[in-house]
Amino acid sequence: MPSLIGTPVAANYIKAQPSTTFGTRELAVFVVDCDNNIETDYEDSDSRFAQVIRGLQTCLELYVVGRPSGSMVTVIASATTAPFPAGRSAGDGNRNGLLEDAVNAAANEDCYVWNAELRGGNLSYD
Repeated sequence: MPSLIGTPVAANYIKAQPSTTFGTRELAVFVVDCDNNIETDYEDSDSRFAQVIRGLQTCLELYVVGRPSGSMVTVIASATTAPFPAGRSAGDGNRNGLLEDAVNAAANEDCYVWNAELRGGNLSYD
C-alpha cells in the first residue's frame, strides 16, 4: 500500500475510520438483484450473469465482481466513473436507475441496482 503520510486520509493516522480511498480512487459498492436466477451456469461465456456484468461495464470501471447467489451479485467499482441520478451518491442505500437501465438493456432483464454501503459483516441498502 502506498504511503498516505501527508494526505488528508493520514491526518489522524492512528485513528481508524471508514474510508473507500486508502491509496486508491474512491470506490462504490453496488448490489444487483435481477429477480431471476443469474447463478446457474454463471461461468458460461454468454450467461445471464455475464450479460449483467457487461451491462455494468458499459458505464463504470469495475474492480471487484462477487460470485452470484441466486438472483443477486455485489460489485465494487470506481465511484468517479459510476453514474448517479441527481441527489444520489455512493453508499446512500438508494436505487440507481442509471445503472439499472444499462444492466436491463444488456441482459434483457428487469434488474434493480442499489448504492450499497459496507457495514460490519453486511451490506446496507434499501
